[in-house]
Amino acid sequence: MHIRSSLLISAIALLAVLLVACQKDIDGDPVPPSTGIDPREDFFGNWSVTDSVWLDSVLMETRNYDIEISDEGTSSDTLYISNLWNTGSTYYALLSDTSFVFPTQDVNPDAGTVMSGTGTFTPQFLSAFMDFTATVEPYVIVSRGLKQ
Repeated sequence: MHIRSSLLISAIALLAVLLVACQKDIDGDPVPPSTGIDPREDFFGNWSVTDSVWLDSVLMETRNYDIEISDEGTSSDTLYISNLWNTGSTYYALLSDTSFVFPTQDVNPDAGTVMSGTGTFTPQFLSAFMDFTATVEPYVIVSRGLKQ
């Protein structure tokens, strides 16, 4: 009789633990803790850029200037590039790992001029490079940047 009582008490205790452990959280599913690391963080900051502007495979111009990359408080796949082409304008790019894409964006809406392009970030020892190519009809702009 003593063994049956012990087994019955053990079974009830195990059932109670299982019921409590399986109880649904009344606040909903817990949110996983944030690591606090933004995947874009390595790309934020100032970059020194050199552009080569091409028209029909002929180099038209080379220029140097600085840009700033930020997130402007947006989702984790968007980068904002200020002063692109040394115009003071800001364009956005969508980041995936170390590659990015400039979706089609207005450069000069009055003239119907748009830009689009692709690029990559390449981390190097103590620095980082960025290479991108953009089309602003009728020009192709090939750029290389060094993180400052």
